[in-house]
Amino acid sequence: MSYRADEWKFTKIYADSKILDLSNNKIDNIENGAFYGLSKLIYLSLRNNKLKNIEAETFFGLESIKEIQLSENQIRKIDPMAFNYLTKIEFLALNKNYIVNISELTFKNLTFLRELQLNYNHIESLVNNIFNDLSCLETLFLFSNGINYLDAEIFMNIKDLISLNLGNNSLKTIDLRYLRKLEILYLDFNQFSTFKTNLSGKINNSNKTLFCHLSTIKRLYLDGNPLVHLNSSFFESNGIVPSLVCLSICYCQLESIDNDAFKQYKNLELLLMERNRLLFLNNTIIAGLSALRYVRMDQKAISGSMSDLKFLYPM
Repeated sequence: MSYRADEWKFTKIYADSKILDLSNNKIDNIENGAFYGLSKLIYLSLRNNKLKNIEAETFFGLESIKEIQLSENQIRKIDPMAFNYLTKIEFLALNKNYIVNISELTFKNLTFLRELQLNYNHIESLVNNIFNDLSCLETLFLFSNGINYLDAEIFMNIKDLISLNLGNNSLKTIDLRYLRKLEILYLDFNQFSTFKTNLSGKINNSNKTLFCHLSTIKRLYLDGNPLVHLNSSFFESNGIVPSLVCLSICYCQLESIDNDAFKQYKNLELLLMERNRLLFLNNTIIAGLSALRYVRMDQKAISGSMSDLKFLYPM
């Protein structure tokens, strides 16, 4: 049995209510204007229902809303105007739905939005200006979709982004030249085989290359990509290297790592690289990394001298 949101008789809810949780029900439809009169509401959860569509005036009247949870529904269609008047919203969760296409107008006017969750949908591409109004966005989740390409311009107006999760997609190349404040980057389980950073953003002949300004990156996750070899210039661009604190390259296809591959990463604290094809590692790979406190790797097939690896924690 399914329910309609207008059956909840929102008129009986106090007009000064600030929190409304309708999660874990069987609501499959919300009438336009169903929340009208709840102008002081700041939190609304409709998580884990059976919603399929979000209409133009579904949230009309929610003048003070700061957070809306729409995850774990069956949403396929969102009217381009559905969120446009939610000008104070800071958090919007649309993860775990069936979204394929998103209009360039969907996030218009959401200038205070700080976190957007679009993970676990069926998105394959995004129009370049979709995030143009999200000038305060700090966290963006896009993992577990079917994205195979993103133009650099899509990130042009979200320059304050701190955390970006693009894991578990089909990306072979990425250009993040505009994200000069990015600290956390998930690119795990994509199709990258080679990584070359490029501050000017010029594309070379390879179609499997990472192009981005990585000097601010502190946590980088590349697990599950078909990597083969790491050397000292793996992430270098014009002499600039990232300020890595954590590097995760597990479940790749790494066969070799140069002895000096990590020498420039003086801030590195966590190095995770188990489940690869490494046959030989020398203890010099972590020489000079005084900040390093935790290393994880497989030791079974490694035949190099590892006597000085004080931080080794085998799987």
